[in-house]
Amino acid sequence: MIACTRPRHVFIISLPRSGSTMLQRLLGSHVHVTSIPEPGILLPLVYMLRSKGVRAEYGHELINHGITNLLSSMEGGTAEFHSAIRNFVGSLYGKVATRETRYVLDKTPRYYLIAEELGKIFPEAKLIFLFRNPLDVLTSYISAMWGNRLQTCLRATPDLKIGPALVAQSCDALRERALIVRYEELVADPRKHLRLMMDYLDLDSDNSTVDTLLREFSTQQVPFSLGDAAGCRTYKDIDSQDGKWKRALTTDVRKRLARAYVQGIDGRFLQCGGFSRATLLEEIAAVKPGHVGFRDAYCLAKSVLIQQFKRTIGWPHLS
Repeated sequence: MIACTRPRHVFIISLPRSGSTMLQRLLGSHVHVTSIPEPGILLPLVYMLRSKGVRAEYGHELINHGITNLLSSMEGGTAEFHSAIRNFVGSLYGKVATRETRYVLDKTPRYYLIAEELGKIFPEAKLIFLFRNPLDVLTSYISAMWGNRLQTCLRATPDLKIGPALVAQSCDALRERALIVRYEELVADPRKHLRLMMDYLDLDSDNSTVDTLLREFSTQQVPFSLGDAAGCRTYKDIDSQDGKWKRALTTDVRKRLARAYVQGIDGRFLQCGGFSRATLLEEIAAVKPGHVGFRDAYCLAKSVLIQQFKRTIGWPHLS
């Protein structure tokens, strides 16, 4: 077991809607883990070194140019900037830690955008990559996040389109020091995978500890307003929810959308998650939708036209 005077960091890296809320609550139930749900503080700090991806009143590209010039004029440059981030965030995280805290767990879904930088900034941090069936991720967006309306699905483009490739890329780069957790395997045998995670964190993994985590995670309260409210209501116990995505493909339009999504998803993501593209496509083909889905077709077409109009007039966007 580790002996640590200053809490170390644990980051969960995943696509949104991948079960990270359940995993966060499981790990956060440990007496030596303090959980911070979706603080997101590292995103703007890391993006200070990126010229693209930020829309701000102050003109981000110009400020980025100034920061780059500053760092190039000093010895250490980017390494010194990373050290400053590490000390600053470590100080803030230390404020929420208790005397028993050995790890501060940060669960911010879009950290997949900066996962490789996190590995450089926090060389001692633990990184847990969480993978889930991409069809469950897709249908969760449709059914849980935006009221079962297809047109809003396109708003998740960064997560659904570039997200899988970035998660896989960072997982490959950090694999030697990271732990890969597959949602389906976790819910099928939570005791086994909790022990693996406790061993990875160098924390007690005896039966009593695992029993406590499984008993207390559903009642754990997080003192912040952000996080997956739907997940907090859903995860009262560990349920595989196997095949839930099939029940969400209620129309032919949704079935076609799911097929197109699987065909376009990054192959490395499927490999890391243990999924077969061919198998997923076969499972989609076997689903019998209830009706054509004219409302879905209308909503999707409307969303596409709006997006095209915004691009035509130069509407600000983050891509």
